[in-house]
Amino acid sequence: RCRQRLGTESYKKVGPMELHVPCRDPISHLLSQCNYRRRQFNCDAENFRKEIDKCLVFPNRFSKEDFHRNPDVALKCFNPLPIDHYLDFMGGKLQEKRVVNEYIHRDTNKPRDKEHECLRKNKEVASEVRN
Repeated sequence: RCRQRLGTESYKKVGPMELHVPCRDPISHLLSQCNYRRRQFNCDAENFRKEIDKCLVFPNRFSKEDFHRNPDVALKCFNPLPIDHYLDFMGGKLQEKRVVNEYIHRDTNKPRDKEHECLRKNKEVASEVRN
C-alpha cells in the first residue's frame, strides 16, 4: 500500500489544501476502537498504556508533525456526529460526483454496550488515560 507523507514533493505539487478531520472526544474514540477490536478496557489494570495499545486501530496513520511542517495544509476539525450538519456545510462547496450511485450504509462496528464501559463511569481513570 502506498503511503504519501504530507511533507513530500508530491503534496507540494497539489498546492494549498484544507484537510477536514473528524474530531471526537478521545475517550469515546478509544472506546469505539476497543469495541471494534472486541476488547474491554480494564480500569483496574496497573498499566493503562497496555490497555490503550490493545484497542488502538492504525495508531500511526497520521503524524501531527506532517501538518505543522507543511504550510500548504490547513487542518480543519469537524464534529462527525451527527454527520448531516457537516454534509450540509460541505454540500455547496464540493462538485457533484460524475457517477452518482445510491448510498448504502455499511456498519463497521457493532453497537457499544456503554453501560459496561468503565471509562465512562470512572472519571479519575478517564482523566489519566486522556493525559
